Amino acid sequence: MKIQIKVEFEDTVYAVDATVTPGEPATYDYQGSSPEIEIWAVYNENGCEIMYFIDSDVFYTIEDEVYQAYERLIE
Repeated sequence: MKIQIKVEFEDTVYAVDATVTPGEPATYDYQGSSPEIEIWAVYNENGCEIMYFIDSDVFYTIEDEVYQAYERLIE
């Protein structure tokens, strides 16, 4: 599932393009798996792609926001 969201981190807004692949459901003998999140692009407020220039704190915040958006969509 493609997800496009805006994430605010320390007064900066980032536009994010991501894909979430649903995890496998749990069964009697298998605990299942979590959804897989792939972040394809992160854009700054000027529209410049900065995916490879963000630090880990920003990346983890973006990843968490993508997961929360995914959870809201599947409810």
